[in-house]
Amino acid sequence: MTKLPAVRTFTLPEEGSGWLAYQLEGAAAPGGSGNAERGPRTKPRGTTLVLRELATASERRMDDVAAHTFSRDGRRLAFAISNPDSLPDGVIVMDVATGNTTEVIAGEGLYSRLVFD
Repeated sequence: MTKLPAVRTFTLPEEGSGWLAYQLEGAAAPGGSGNAERGPRTKPRGTTLVLRELATASERRMDDVAAHTFSRDGRRLAFAISNPDSLPDGVIVMDVATGNTTEVIAGEGLYSRLVFD
């Protein structure tokens, strides 16, 4: 058994196996509701996302990730980049076996609740 320190959230694919994605704890920018009484919504600061292959314990790390999800079969991982101090924000899909990435959308925004069709 391996203990992973400072894990905020983790995700396993529904059907596929062999991969674990976990997000590390980190200082996050405070968020607001976006209504007039509280002022504009503040963009959250992403933290480090780690993609771990369970059979080999090899890891890939992505910085400034605000949200992530696996495809149902576990072959792809989508993650949203968010950093209030710099651009680009966006959503990226990674083939977990090869590490190849595809940028789905780029530009400043609040990307969350990612899903695969």
